[in-house]
Amino acid sequence: MRKSTVKAVHLLKAAILLLSAVYCLFMPVMTGLGLLYNHASYGKFLTLTGVYFIVSALLMTAGTVMCGSRKKAKNILSVIFLALGFIICMVMLNNLCHYADIRGWSSNFEIERISSMYKRRLIPCVIPVTAAVVLSVLGMRRKDGKSEDYTSIL
Repeated sequence: MRKSTVKAVHLLKAAILLLSAVYCLFMPVMTGLGLLYNHASYGKFLTLTGVYFIVSALLMTAGTVMCGSRKKAKNILSVIFLALGFIICMVMLNNLCHYADIRGWSSNFEIERISSMYKRRLIPCVIPVTAAVVLSVLGMRRKDGKSEDYTSIL
């Protein structure tokens, strides 16, 4: 395999890890911790939503770390973790936005619904999740566990 292709794959992996750290880990964890911190005023529904946000962040991050592995089993687990974490995150985002809209939550500084703020922060996690799934699928397509032939795709 050419050195430029290997370099491109390593840069792609680094970009995926960086985007995942921000959008797939930091944003859902901070949202979940905010809901857990205020559990007394929010109630059980939003407390569980916060826990699920944290679980989804951990699943997406674990899937991102395992993506592009030389072992097929890790790539399969990566796709499963990424899909499961993303689905949980989006379902919890939908629940949280619905709850916030019904109760009329809005920003203190701008006339904006809080649900749009949550969407702006959490929907971009689709980018690193999609890139990591593509990288894992490419890893699963390899004939043997030793070669890294991405030249047909790149």
